[in-house]
Amino acid sequence: MNNKESDSQDEPPDSFEQHSPAATWPVAGEGVGGRPLAPSSSTASTCINTPSTTPTIVGPVPEIRQAEIGVTESVIASVGQEKSDAGPCRCAEKLEAAVEGDVDEKCLKGEEPVEDYYPDGGFRAWKTVAAVFLLVCCTNGYALSWGLFASELKRTTQKDVPISVIHLSNGLCSFVVSCVSFVAGRLADKYGYKRVIAASIICTFLSLVASAFVSFSLAGLFLVQGALLGFSQGLGMAPMVSLPSMWFFKRRGFATGLAASGGGVGGCFASLIVRAMLPRFGYSHTLLIYASINLVVQVAAWCVIEVREIESVKLQNRTAKSWLPKGVWHDSAWYSLMGCLLVGFMGFLSVFFYITPYTQLKCPKLDPSSLQAAVPLIIANLMSAFGRIFAGLLCDRLGPVNTLCLSFFLGGFFQLSIWPNAQTFGTIVAFGALYGFVASWFFSLMPVVCAQLFGMGNLAAMTGFGMLMTGPGQFAGAPVAGTLLSSSGGNYNYVAFYSGSLMIGGSACLLIARFGREKRVFKKF
Repeated sequence: MNNKESDSQDEPPDSFEQHSPAATWPVAGEGVGGRPLAPSSSTASTCINTPSTTPTIVGPVPEIRQAEIGVTESVIASVGQEKSDAGPCRCAEKLEAAVEGDVDEKCLKGEEPVEDYYPDGGFRAWKTVAAVFLLVCCTNGYALSWGLFASELKRTTQKDVPISVIHLSNGLCSFVVSCVSFVAGRLADKYGYKRVIAASIICTFLSLVASAFVSFSLAGLFLVQGALLGFSQGLGMAPMVSLPSMWFFKRRGFATGLAASGGGVGGCFASLIVRAMLPRFGYSHTLLIYASINLVVQVAAWCVIEVREIESVKLQNRTAKSWLPKGVWHDSAWYSLMGCLLVGFMGFLSVFFYITPYTQLKCPKLDPSSLQAAVPLIIANLMSAFGRIFAGLLCDRLGPVNTLCLSFFLGGFFQLSIWPNAQTFGTIVAFGALYGFVASWFFSLMPVVCAQLFGMGNLAAMTGFGMLMTGPGQFAGAPVAGTLLSSSGGNYNYVAFYSGSLMIGGSACLLIARFGREKRVFKKF
């Protein structure tokens, strides 16, 4: 009898029913003994992208200690037989690591995916980054070259209108972009990124064409150039800049920075093209040509984009009752980030809007209609492209929150210390280069900071809400600076002190989120 019992223990059982309930091997969707999985198993699905099929268990079932059942259940619920986008799911290795206690706690809680959850490279990933680069190149390029269009309007059709009022029409455009970005981000999360971006491309082209025919009417400029163009560009902004985060994790900062650098490159080339065409063709014809170039480039980029569906995030986005992650309104880090963007962005655009007339004031020998007067603006836009790429690399080393805080601080510091002392053409160019390099990091860091602080769920909606907080700065930041300039008799020092102080204030606001999440000063975060 004893020998029979010994032989039966050495042989594998014929079926799972021969085991007691305590030793039954749990399958995906069930706990030990057929009990439902613990709530934590739903969040574990964010660790590995797996199919919904239940894995088949073949062979003898190992004995599992009772103390490790909860962890094992969570891991078993997240494994499958098929390959994920990053490669095969190593079920046995993940299970063994769970039993031995080696699984990252953040992964089990759903706070952070494992490295092989995202492709982090490959042809499809990098061509999407290239496509976003071109889309941002067209969208932000027009905004950063607006100062040239405004100067032409002031010289020709709007001679009696203060320059601050003309800038206010573009400020309205930027404000509407920010407001619509939040709604568009949610629509993209729910109905598809490519559909929303396509609508943005078509509406932007029609708005630019309409803007070319209303240059004689100030009300028409505010309606078409301000409201309609802002709505059109806002539809695509948040979905565009969120796309790289779907493909990258370890190099997310670099990929997003590379894509966002298109804004600086677009601003540089737009400034060169517009500055060369305005004296020859005038405002209306230049804008029509620019709109046509934009349409061709954006349609080509749209055809290349690929959207990567992350099943757990897609399910969360489609079933969420709120447009933002649950509990975000009770999180001090959320208000800290929004305060940073609200305050800091009030001082961001002043340099891009006023550096060209400042150059003409300090260097009166320059021909006002020549390209040389716009060189500081062109250099600032070009350096912002390199700055955004550098911001991505720095973000991967220092962390996104630290990098964003440093960007606003350095931008304000350069305005306070260098701008008032830039009295020659060379020093103005140097100031434009330094400011453009450090101050534009926001465009590449916004989605990465949101993902760092609040996770990947509803990422486009969160990015859009962050852009919404930049709306007051985009609408009123430069016009308020223009009012200060006019009331001070053309003293640009007031503009520098106003804008620089606000950017440093925005950096200070972000410190609440930084030290609320991570109290160690030199820790990557």
